[in-house]
Amino acid sequence: MRFSIMFRLVMIFFGVIIIPVAVITFLSMWINLSRLGENLQAASGNSLRNAQDILVEHLQQSENIAELLAGAGEIKEKLGRPEDLAEDLRFILNEKHEMWFTAIVELFDLNRRRIIRSYAQGTDAAAFFSEFDDPIVSACIENLEKRSDYFLFPGGPAIKAAVPVVDSQRLEVLGVVVVAFPLNVQLLQVIKKRIQAEVTVQYDRAGDVVSTIQNPDGSEIRRLWPGGVADVGAIDKGGVRRREYIGRVNYATAYAGLTDREARPLGIISTAVNSEAIEQSKRDTLGIILVSSLCILALAMTMGYLTANSFTRPIYQMVRAIQSMSEGNLTERVSIPKNDEIGDLGRAFNEMAAQLAKSQDSLRKANEHLLQVDRLKDEFLANTSHELRTPLNGIIGIAESLMDGAAGKLLPAQRDNLEMVVSSGKRLANLVNDILDFSRLRNRELQLRRQVTDIRGVAEIVVAISRPLIGRKPVLVTCRFPEDLPMADADENRLQQILLNLIGNAIKFTHKGEISISAVREGEEIRVRVADTGIGIPPEKRERIFESFEQADGSTAREYGGTGLGLAITRHLVELHGGSIRVESQGGEGSVFSFTLPVAGEAAGAELGAAVDDAAGPAEAGEWTEGTESTQGTESTQVTESTEGTEDAPMSSRSGVDALLVDAPAAGGGPVETILIV
Repeated sequence: MRFSIMFRLVMIFFGVIIIPVAVITFLSMWINLSRLGENLQAASGNSLRNAQDILVEHLQQSENIAELLAGAGEIKEKLGRPEDLAEDLRFILNEKHEMWFTAIVELFDLNRRRIIRSYAQGTDAAAFFSEFDDPIVSACIENLEKRSDYFLFPGGPAIKAAVPVVDSQRLEVLGVVVVAFPLNVQLLQVIKKRIQAEVTVQYDRAGDVVSTIQNPDGSEIRRLWPGGVADVGAIDKGGVRRREYIGRVNYATAYAGLTDREARPLGIISTAVNSEAIEQSKRDTLGIILVSSLCILALAMTMGYLTANSFTRPIYQMVRAIQSMSEGNLTERVSIPKNDEIGDLGRAFNEMAAQLAKSQDSLRKANEHLLQVDRLKDEFLANTSHELRTPLNGIIGIAESLMDGAAGKLLPAQRDNLEMVVSSGKRLANLVNDILDFSRLRNRELQLRRQVTDIRGVAEIVVAISRPLIGRKPVLVTCRFPEDLPMADADENRLQQILLNLIGNAIKFTHKGEISISAVREGEEIRVRVADTGIGIPPEKRERIFESFEQADGSTAREYGGTGLGLAITRHLVELHGGSIRVESQGGEGSVFSFTLPVAGEAAGAELGAAVDDAAGPAEAGEWTEGTESTQGTESTQVTESTEGTEDAPMSSRSGVDALLVDAPAAGGGPVETILIV
């Protein structure tokens, strides 16, 4: 999958900035919220300890109030005179009522009979009244000592203190002052104000609860601690802290047991710190973080896009400019008004484009000049070749006529000189013909005269013509063609030229060994092979040999001669026939040149084959003369060999027959053609 540079830069910006910021933010939030929760639980525990301290203060306060009243002279005086005792004591207690406010004050005489009771009006205090058989009253009268503790009344737990009223002069007990602080809602509200937390007391009677917390409908809450007071042992001495919902509100609570001085469980006291504010703070914090994260994300994406765009826009401009230049528009330039590295890159690109345009213009002018020079060269070669061909043919003709005795009998030295003239003239004529063919091929002026052609016959003629090139070299030339080889659709003269070039090269570069010419059908094509055991071609030179004026290397041209046009012309001629040519060779191991020609139509090929067979006469029956060998079977083989020490003479002067001339009607009923069968 391919991603643009801009996308990758934005992602890098996102990964480097946003992800760390988000991780740090969430970790900070998690740590802060964890600390808030811990602080909340600690605050709940502190509130519970403060509530317990306040209860201890009320316990001490109840003793202080009782001692104060027990030591008051007017109370002692009234207790010493029983007449109108109740009214007088009520008046005295009412005057001192501000001292205890929520407390219940009771006076008992020596007979444990309650004389007077004072408490705040409007409170449910009856459930906390003391009776004559109250153990604390009896213990106080009997032991003459003050007593204070937590007690469980029908109305719930309460703090109670009892102090005997003693006549210090007569050293006799006059009565008992009892002060009680009920642990009711009024007292818990006082504690709540001081500790800034909800307070709840759960006592043992059916799990009743006294609490400053109410349900949303205004009803009282029920049991908080699941096991009630019976399960107070499950509460550690240090208390229990937890988070829970009470009346649909989330609290951080702390629980502790409420016991008397003898460690008897009376109830459970708990404090609850409202954590709704913290929960709301959590939600608000999460909302703020979410909104902030989205804003930061949008800002980061925008900044990342702008940053990436500032880098990629000039690059995209240069990419478009390069694409335009690749299409040939070298006037394309980029505009990057920056003073940084990208601006330097843009200016360097413009300078490069200007230099490239200048170089291309120079190259175009040079190419035009070279094309003009090349055209003049081709015209010069063609014109020169035309001018040379006529006098060369005249020289060759005159020399051959002199060799035939037109001017009388020749001396051996004269004949040798004339043969050298003829040979050199023919070489020059072939060179002129190659140059003319090459010029026509370059200008696409060469036209083929395609017809049904017998490759075997053409090959045997070429072998016969090329035989004098072997000279004294021990080289064996063989032709191997299957009997059922089909006819080719080719220009016979050009096919002969192709074979002359390939076989001539094979003879030229083979000092000894064998040269084999063969053909085989491959589908709708015929592949012709010319193999030799010559000097071979190095692998790095194989492609170059088919180029114009090229040979394997310079030393080859110096040693063997030639212009390097033969194989170039051969390749063009093969390609004009719709075929291909290739070479297989290793240096010093010989070469194999092979090319393909299209197969001629079956009807035309059969007609020409029949004409040749009829004209051959007894030669097809194996009646070959000296120097020619025919075998009955799938292949016909022609062998031409030169041995060391044999004088190379013209074919006309050799003894024996090297070729058979056969008059055969041309295909399609045309004029009679003369065919040379080697």
